[in-house]
Amino acid sequence: MKTMIDPGHGGKFPGAVNDRLGLQEKTVALAYSLALRTQLLKAGHAVRMTREDDRHLAEDRGADLAIRVAIANAWVPDLFLSIHCNAAEAINANGIEVWTSPGETASDAAATAIYNSVLAAFPHKNFRKDMSDGNPDKESKFLVLTETRCPAVLIELGFLSNDMEAEWLDTDKTITEYVEALAMGIELWGSTIG
Repeated sequence: MKTMIDPGHGGKFPGAVNDRLGLQEKTVALAYSLALRTQLLKAGHAVRMTREDDRHLAEDRGADLAIRVAIANAWVPDLFLSIHCNAAEAINANGIEVWTSPGETASDAAATAIYNSVLAAFPHKNFRKDMSDGNPDKESKFLVLTETRCPAVLIELGFLSNDMEAEWLDTDKTITEYVEALAMGIELWGSTIG
């Protein structure tokens, strides 16, 4: 199975920031992505990443996203997984979100498998979902979800703007358990596609 991991942001695009804890989305996303790559390689996946260090791929944010899509489409993976952290003005906002593009697509089954696996690992966490179409993923026209020519899922690991959740995300224990859950969800979904 071919999996493309997309660590969100990078370089001059830090993404969500928690100044109190000194955490940036680009760094957290990369740490989780590198750990997930190791886990998937152990499981026998072919894995590529849109970035492997702290860099932006283009000077403009829109072009940066387009390059991520182009990298994925050039390789044609079985799954594209974009890893992010959330933020909100309300410092008590918290929770995990799994996103796909709008409508019924091949991404829905992958998103549901990942969602269910992460939920099983962290049943005490808040899961922000949209069940209006029968599955828990939220939907948006994010470029990396709409323009990739393969099933594409974006996960918001949690809210960096929430100190408690940010501290939780920034532990080795959480990284290990989270990455194992993501890998399990990908594996379970992969077993259904042959």
